[in-house]
Amino acid sequence: MDKVKFLTIPSMLLLEVSIRIVDFSALLPGIPQNFNSLLEKFMVGILLSIWMKTMIIMELHIDPILNALA
Repeated sequence: MDKVKFLTIPSMLLLEVSIRIVDFSALLPGIPQNFNSLLEKFMVGILLSIWMKTMIIMELHIDPILNALA
């Protein structure tokens, strides 16, 4: 289970950073609102791809262990 913690902490940090970037971009004058939604979609896309890769890595590492224990 240490691998699960090890892999989820970076994705949580990235989520926090992306939320702060989106909040910050909303405060800046002169940036159109559609830029904010584009930035949100971009960040969500990055997070989803990292999450999917994390799930694949976790399955590769955890499945043999679970099969050995069963």
